Amino acid sequence: METGIDIRHIPGLIPDIYVISACNAANYCYHTTWLDLKYEQQAEIVAHYLLDKLIESHVHDAQQDEMERQNRKRK
Repeated sequence: METGIDIRHIPGLIPDIYVISACNAANYCYHTTWLDLKYEQQAEIVAHYLLDKLIESHVHDAQQDEMERQNRKRK
């Protein structure tokens, strides 16, 4: 999906937008508990967050496809 939003980052580093979103979703306080985590732990949490978002996107797409199929069926 192309949103028009361009997230620039340094290769090999996790973009800040994903870090902060994952931090909030996992109920960590960025300036205290999050920064105490090892980088590998942070990366795992961000990966889990992004997978959850990907699954949500696929579920939404499937629901939309089903609604469109049902609407075509009614016509």
